Amino acid sequence: MGHGLIKGIQTMNKRIYNIFAIVLLALFFLPVIWKLKQWDLAILLLGGLALPIYDFLNPVDDK
Repeated sequence: MGHGLIKGIQTMNKRIYNIFAIVLLALFFLPVIWKLKQWDLAILLLGGLALPIYDFLNPVDDK
C-alpha cells in the first residue's frame, strides 16, 4: 500500500526537478536571445529551449 505512495512522490519530485531545470535554462537563454541581433542564432537558441520543454511535456516510460 505504501509502495504506490512512495512511487507517486518520487514521480512528483522528478517533475518538480524537471520544471526547475527548464526554468533555469530559460533564465539563462532568454537574456541572450533578447540581446541577440542575428535572428538565425536566436531561432537556434529558441529551438534549444523548446526541445527540453517538448521532452518534459511528452515523457517516455522507461519500462
